[in-house]
Amino acid sequence: MKVDETGTPQTVSFAEADQKIDDYKSKADAQRTLAAGTADKGMFEGFKALWSAPPVQACEAFVLPARFAQSIDPCPVADGMRAVMAYIWAAAALFLCFRWIKEVL
Repeated sequence: MKVDETGTPQTVSFAEADQKIDDYKSKADAQRTLAAGTADKGMFEGFKALWSAPPVQACEAFVLPARFAQSIDPCPVADGMRAVMAYIWAAAALFLCFRWIKEVL
């Protein structure tokens, strides 16, 4: 009994196969370059917004009632604390993620 080979593609020569491999490699290299970005762009450039997210509300000075006739300006301290807390929250989230992964493994 003989196998029916109708519709089977013809064999490809080594030169054609090498050309297809080279084409594939060049396309893969181009995609890798697009995905990685340029040399001056860092790998974590997309995460930059996590560290510089705007505060929920802008800092303003507190105006005290008229009998005190002054205001309190906590903005220099508040902006610094917002920056510190952003790092603390990010570190805590990263720590929790690693703990959850450790529990699973």
